[in-house]
Amino acid sequence: MKQKQRTETFNDGIAAIYSTENIALPGKTPKQGLVLKASLRFGWQTLTLKRQEAALQYESIVTDVIRVSLNRSIFNNDIVILNADGNRYEVMLVQHVKASTPPKTVLTLRRLEN
Repeated sequence: MKQKQRTETFNDGIAAIYSTENIALPGKTPKQGLVLKASLRFGWQTLTLKRQEAALQYESIVTDVIRVSLNRSIFNNDIVILNADGNRYEVMLVQHVKASTPPKTVLTLRRLEN
């Protein structure tokens, strides 16, 4: 018997996704800054012990996991600012899940010092 798929929700706030790029004017000294890629609704996801242990193998600390609607323009090392807590996060891992309703992108995050 096939189980009914749970519908994903993104009701916990807005995630602003940024890339880090050179924002200096042409001919000027390069200057790294944040460039907005997307503003997406997000939902918190449980941070499992297995995910934490996997991150520790790579000497990384994972602090949170969120899910957003499927977006293939998000990459590792992008920066996320959540309106729910105002913190800045670095994207450590991006997973695209097409087998959910609706399809989603799961972001594993590491909180940055403000």
